[in-house]
Amino acid sequence: MAVARLGGGGGRRRLFGAFRRLRVRWLAALYRRSLRRLRAYYAKAVQDLLEGAAAMSTLRSQAAADCSFGTAFAPVVAVGY
Repeated sequence: MAVARLGGGGGRRRLFGAFRRLRVRWLAALYRRSLRRLRAYYAKAVQDLLEGAAAMSTLRSQAAADCSFGTAFAPVVAVGY
């Protein structure tokens, strides 16, 4: 089937279409960059949490080791006051 286009505005449409494609590509690149930054921020936050948990467990184990060397005392009863 033969199709005829009326009007000569094809060049202008191509130019605006090219600008639209460039804008969409730029926006996609912007979103990818922000996603990369967010992923890096999340990875750093998780790493900091894990390091903090490891440090706390080390401190707790040292404190438990220090407390485990205590001696048992018999109860002291004061009689005759």
